[in-house]
Amino acid sequence: MSPEIRSYHAQFPPEVQQRLATVHAVIEAEVPRTATTCTAWRMPTFKHGKYILHYAAFQQHIGFGKGSIRFPHHEDLPLDLLREIVRRRLAAMQLAAG
Repeated sequence: MSPEIRSYHAQFPPEVQQRLATVHAVIEAEVPRTATTCTAWRMPTFKHGKYILHYAAFQQHIGFGKGSIRFPHHEDLPLDLLREIVRRRLAAMQLAAG
């Protein structure tokens, strides 16, 4: 994890940091090894030519994909769903590339 992303995670309470680290690890395991991380729109972002996915912490939830999907802090993270979202996003990017 890059220092920039670690710094983003560090601004939240420990339990949220753990959730962010889990989300990051799930994405990292699915994206190509040549993908990079950065912050875009003040959110941790995975990039492979184009932006793959963003995630962010909020007071009540983790936002995924520019916040359009929300995982409340009081619920377990749906790891299989996260993996499927990443895989589908990568497949959509491949289709768009031709």
